[in-house]
Amino acid sequence: MRLPKGQFAHFSYSTQIHYYSLSASFHQLLACWVIFLVVLSSFIAWPELSSPLILISFYILILLLSFCWAWLLYRLKCWHCEFIIDNKGQGKLLPDGDFVQVKPAYICPFVCILYLQLDNQVRRDIWVWADMVNDTDYRTLCRVVNSYDPLNND
Repeated sequence: MRLPKGQFAHFSYSTQIHYYSLSASFHQLLACWVIFLVVLSSFIAWPELSSPLILISFYILILLLSFCWAWLLYRLKCWHCEFIIDNKGQGKLLPDGDFVQVKPAYICPFVCILYLQLDNQVRRDIWVWADMVNDTDYRTLCRVVNSYDPLNND
């Protein structure tokens, strides 16, 4: 992928950097739907709906949950994240700024979770699902974040 100009002047030429542009993926949407269905199934355990007050609150909660989930899915479809990362656990989250990897990444075949800390001391987790990028880029990202140990950075 081509890197945007002027964004990465602070990286040295000897450091190999990797650029990733992420947007919502099928696996991410599937995980949200599974969580939604698990939460929705909790309404099965409600007590008997004999009282009008319980019945009204039951349907209001289901309606609120559905509206919140629709809003979340809309926001997820519009979500976009761009970042670069080098083999030293440092990078730039666009447009938020520079970051460092503060914990070892969680890596599995479906998702890679990056634990980052921005320059303003805000911690952020980035979930990179395997289908957000092509297979080669996903394996490269996993190798890069796995090669850096933030707990033992000399």
